[in-house]
Amino acid sequence: MTMNEPIIEHLVRNSTSTVRWIIHRPGPKGWYIRIRSPSFPPGVFIPLIPVPSKSPLHSVVQVTH
Repeated sequence: MTMNEPIIEHLVRNSTSTVRWIIHRPGPKGWYIRIRSPSFPPGVFIPLIPVPSKSPLHSVVQVTH
């Protein structure tokens, strides 16, 4: 994987080994997360976007690994 490739993760139901959700995250450039289910029609996904910094729901956090 190069630094610009997105990270794609599969969440699998253990009991059936069935992929339930696919999560796309960016490499170090940009910010987006979109999730989709194999049961969705092609090209359909749920985009998750950051809360605007001026929103009362915004908070500053640091993610560590």
